[in-house]
Amino acid sequence: MSCSENDSTNSGSSPSREADFDEYGQFGYALEPEYTEEELHEMEAAESSRNQDILSNPRQFNTDWCSCTKCIVMPLLTECLCCHEFTLFDDLKLHLQGTDYGNFLANEPSPLTVSVIDDKLKEKMVVEFQHLRNHCLEPLATFLDYITYSYMIDNIILLITGTLHQRPLSELIPKCHPLGSFEQMEAIHIASTPAELYNAVLVDTPLAPYFIDCILEQDLDEMNTEIIRNTLYKAYLEDFYAFCQETGGATADVMCEALSFEADRRAFIITINSFGTELTKDDRSKLYPHCGKLYPAGLARLALADDYDQVRAVADCFTVS
Repeated sequence: MSCSENDSTNSGSSPSREADFDEYGQFGYALEPEYTEEELHEMEAAESSRNQDILSNPRQFNTDWCSCTKCIVMPLLTECLCCHEFTLFDDLKLHLQGTDYGNFLANEPSPLTVSVIDDKLKEKMVVEFQHLRNHCLEPLATFLDYITYSYMIDNIILLITGTLHQRPLSELIPKCHPLGSFEQMEAIHIASTPAELYNAVLVDTPLAPYFIDCILEQDLDEMNTEIIRNTLYKAYLEDFYAFCQETGGATADVMCEALSFEADRRAFIITINSFGTELTKDDRSKLYPHCGKLYPAGLARLALADDYDQVRAVADCFTVS
């Protein structure tokens, strides 16, 4: 057979191979594309988005870093609160002018400080609170009175503690919350026993009924001061809880839940703070408010607790809804 015949025979015997070459541009198997067109478009869009993020990130090409030495993580100069504290406070001043607080900072010179803003906000809040209290009817009037009682308790304890540490009243009075202020506060320095405290300071205040159980204490030392604090709070929370229950409606729905949480919180704190002190389990149990979710079974278990694990076990048995 000649070469030409050979070629003719070969070319005639493999039409499929020629078709393969024409269709795929190569001999052998057809290769599937690695990505579909849709996937390629998605990848291109993602890459474009990443590039855009890099270009728009101020940190990528920034040379204006903060160097005030007060920052733990180096921020941009525009992010450093240390360098822009006064500017931010002035911005806050302008922002508050557009709210119901109005121009209460208008007469305060720059630079403003946190303590100045806090004091002025507190003054504004007290003015609004007292205006509301003076123009409302029952039972809202009594409800607002109850709100002030917790501040009165805190103020009394602050003054007693400060007096025990020989701090002057002129230093202590400004630290008292204005919602809990009352005329007899400045006479607290003459009291050396709970009975004297009651007769000189509390007898004409709304807290007088809550203080009856404290009069038997002998001295106003630090331990008895804490007992007085928790005894007052126990009576106050139970009284406020009963008032809200009696009022009913939304007041009962919202406030009884909030007061229950506060009662349980105080029970846990009293228990934990009593570890390693002279306070007996029996005395400790007398300080628990009887108006929370822990009452009565949880409080009975807390009264027997000797360590943190037992307190945690009690907490695990009660869920907050």
